[in-house]
Amino acid sequence: MGLGGRIFLFDDENNLHRVSVKRFTKLYRYKNPESFPEFANQRMQCAFLMIEFENRKPIEIFHAQFTIVKFDEKGYLDADERSREERLSFAASLLHKSDISNPSVIDATQIFSKKRWHNEFRWKPSAEIIEILKKAVFVEKKSKLRLV
Repeated sequence: MGLGGRIFLFDDENNLHRVSVKRFTKLYRYKNPESFPEFANQRMQCAFLMIEFENRKPIEIFHAQFTIVKFDEKGYLDADERSREERLSFAASLLHKSDISNPSVIDATQIFSKKRWHNEFRWKPSAEIIEILKKAVFVEKKSKLRLV
């Protein structure tokens, strides 16, 4: 039994593109990042799936995370978008102190940052998308799905 990850990107027409985990992680490097010219100038839905394998065959998807990735004109991760996401994510995770001088005032910065981060950088898959992902994970080797 083993664990592994799969990454899939969806374009505007819900076409599925499987990306190797190794290549995708290089996209997030600050030094010498990977370029995906085939996705230049696109904002794409991304599905990160953690899968349990038995005898090298997938048997269960036990975790899924759905995020949005924006590529710049050369196919690199859009730096401004990445910076904005990191700031929102950080602000959402901070514990803010209440104003001691006025205990009836609540600092909702964390709540609003988390909502904004979730609304701008996360997505909820439809039942159709979930079925597409299941088929992509549990397909035979003869699939037309191309690894990019």
